[in-house]
Amino acid sequence: MLGDGKPINLLRLYLCVREKGGYESVSRNGSWDLVAKEIGCDSKCSASLKVVYVKYLDVLDEWFCKTVKDKDLGKENEASRKRKRERYLPMLDWIKRVSKDPCDLAIGSLPERSKWKIYGGEHVWKQVLSAREARLLPTNVDPLAKLKW
Repeated sequence: MLGDGKPINLLRLYLCVREKGGYESVSRNGSWDLVAKEIGCDSKCSASLKVVYVKYLDVLDEWFCKTVKDKDLGKENEASRKRKRERYLPMLDWIKRVSKDPCDLAIGSLPERSKWKIYGGEHVWKQVLSAREARLLPTNVDPLAKLKW
């Protein structure tokens, strides 16, 4: 939500920014006002949207880029790209629900961290937490150490 309590559709925000070349491109081109208008917000909200994007979506975007490998997207047809995008919709939907109400019982509870390894990557919460952990690793760590996580 924005400071005024207005809810933000994180999926729409993510897709709009991604369509415009990603966070760096939108910031470099000063396009946050345009993003705000396209997702149905007042252009006065552009700075808040940028903060929301950095807080909730930037880490995921980096993880998606590493996972999907953007270079391979250029070789595939449009239908294939759409399927890949749709594969991540459940994760973005889960993040949206958590950001609205982290105490919602429908979200479920997470197991203790010591038990995370027994769960596979098909669990949305595991994907989100793995992406977050990868983002929090120090940048001077051996790249192979990140892959073991």
